[in-house]
Amino acid sequence: MYLAAPRNLQSWSKDNLRLSTSSEKVAQYTDQLFHQLFGLYLDPELGGPTGTIEKILSLDEYNPIAHSIKAKFIGDSSSILPQPVVDSAVNDLNLVLCGNFSCTTTLHVKAAKAYVLQDYTLATNTWRDILIQHPKDILSQMNLFVNLLHSGRPCEMYDLTFAGSHALNNSPYQALADCRQAFALEQMSQLAAAEKLCYKSYTSLPWNPWTGHTMAHIYESWAKPEKGIAFYKDAPPHDLSSANSNIEFWGQNFYLSCHQFWHYSLFCIEAGQIEEALRVYDDEVITRAKLVNDDRFMLSDAIGFLLR
Repeated sequence: MYLAAPRNLQSWSKDNLRLSTSSEKVAQYTDQLFHQLFGLYLDPELGGPTGTIEKILSLDEYNPIAHSIKAKFIGDSSSILPQPVVDSAVNDLNLVLCGNFSCTTTLHVKAAKAYVLQDYTLATNTWRDILIQHPKDILSQMNLFVNLLHSGRPCEMYDLTFAGSHALNNSPYQALADCRQAFALEQMSQLAAAEKLCYKSYTSLPWNPWTGHTMAHIYESWAKPEKGIAFYKDAPPHDLSSANSNIEFWGQNFYLSCHQFWHYSLFCIEAGQIEEALRVYDDEVITRAKLVNDDRFMLSDAIGFLLR
């Protein structure tokens, strides 16, 4: 499941994405970090994305990409975090900006700073500028996708994912990009096309949790809770996990685990399986939301279920 052969410095250069480091280990850690973020999973051997960032910074204290992603994590919850935490992230980015880095790397740091300061328009435009020059830039693709999703711009999201899927053709990231394109199609109400592309991505990369999330949206839009329940209850490929179902599998080491259970519980409500929905909420949704009390996404899932 995890990235088998992370890129070295030469491979990064071949993709026209030059890193600011001369360390082969940092180059490999950076690719492993990107793959975890794009794949929405946590590699336990690396300590997840947070642990991977720490490994990079232990070898390269002022690594601009690691600091940018670390700041982005803070920016995701900046509205509910203490101001000193936000100020510290901005100060770290200002120190990094004193370094002599490439134009693209500097833009990444500036975009992260704008995001932490909640200037989302500047951050979005900066990531877009990077992609114009470097269509294979995974970090910009990820960040821009999320911003377009949160701002309700599905057509732009589709354009981004369509271009991204082609740019990442025959790479370890292609199936992940395809699934995001399927999600954009669903957001545009192109449900049949979305289901076809999502299933293609699921077939080639069955561990990807975004396929479950996208399929959930598709079946909710079609008002087919039974199909949603059936998909989540399908057995995952035997060589990936000892889990008995997709929902059990995606409940392990994935960022969307709480959200997957939330979608599953909604299907149960719509199918009239109220007791099962309440069990999932008590055992899975609220348990995960309590563990990460600064994650607005999980908290909104917990509250949203009760409103239903």
